[in-house]
Amino acid sequence: MDGRVDAIRFVHTADWHLGRRMISLRDSDGYPLQFRWAEDAGNQIADFAADFGADIVFLCGDILNRADPSPTVENILARILRRILSAGAKVVYLLGNHEVPREGDHPAKIYATLGIEGVIVADSARVYPVELAGGRVLQVVALPYLYGVNPDEVLRELVERVNPNEPAVVLAHAYVTGAKLSGSDASYVLEGPQISPATISDLPVDYVALGHIHRHQQVWTNPPAVYPGSIQRVTFAEADEQKGFVAGRIFLNAPRRVQWEFVPIPSVPFVKVEVDLTRSEVSEPVEEILSALEKVPAGAVAKLSVYLPRAISLPLVKIRKLARKSGIYLVAIEIHRVEVEEVSGHSAPRPTGDIVEDISRYVRSARPDLVDELPQIIEVVREFID
Repeated sequence: MDGRVDAIRFVHTADWHLGRRMISLRDSDGYPLQFRWAEDAGNQIADFAADFGADIVFLCGDILNRADPSPTVENILARILRRILSAGAKVVYLLGNHEVPREGDHPAKIYATLGIEGVIVADSARVYPVELAGGRVLQVVALPYLYGVNPDEVLRELVERVNPNEPAVVLAHAYVTGAKLSGSDASYVLEGPQISPATISDLPVDYVALGHIHRHQQVWTNPPAVYPGSIQRVTFAEADEQKGFVAGRIFLNAPRRVQWEFVPIPSVPFVKVEVDLTRSEVSEPVEEILSALEKVPAGAVAKLSVYLPRAISLPLVKIRKLARKSGIYLVAIEIHRVEVEEVSGHSAPRPTGDIVEDISRYVRSARPDLVDELPQIIEVVREFID
């Protein structure tokens, strides 16, 4: 079955934050790396939408990092949007909290950026009837990020205008109470507008496309309410989070049903590297560090934490250059100075007063044979403390 007549195919993504630079890195052409990574991810989404035969693409807020993007960022977004539209898909662009013009912003800027035929800018809470190929119409209930309103009340009012006999979706940029935050989500999201799961459970729609939280998750089952998460890692707190977007179908034959899946995007690895130079047998500190960095994949962003005695100094500039030569983006070097004393023939750090930290340092310095078991040891210690 082709599915283009019997189903509406959609792609759902959010939180690109085009223009954000958490890491001051540039490529050999002087282009900000995070811009490059975001554009690459956006192009992957556009190409998938074309191959998938998407009828519509939902951009659920914070695609841009600010309401007045730079010309460079404008051009990146315009290229991606045109790539999506060229395959025949419609685009609904919901404004997120980073895009809703506030005092001092220039609201006309974002509309100039998005003023491309085929892009519907959902900047207000309303129902948008979107005509798709084959004369089909999808009811899009849009809830952009709104200040000073109760999103539950707004949603309940909006869905009263929905025809339950026709396909409908909700697009919302908000925090759903109980959703798990990503490592890059600021705690202030908990203080902003919140949608209750009880409200979602009563929505007479086929799918709820969410944005705002950077961790992919499904927060409700019927109707399915999904955060696609952000499309790239921006902090080391997200090192273990898979990034991507959502693709799905709304099957139109009665009874209507939805089928969706998470589509991973290869994301630049963020790797934490710890090196302990307090061990007595360490004679070549730089070689020890380089040996640890050799395990980091080329192209990764790395943060290096070094534990060393106060008497040792490190050639940090040399270490950074050698890391870059190996294809590693070493964005931070944390130096932890440790007072070392001899304990039972081993060099061991002096106690800090933090039990977990002291045990961790002791194992690294005096019992390297137990380093692989350190997480389990710490877990047992924490249970004992609690």
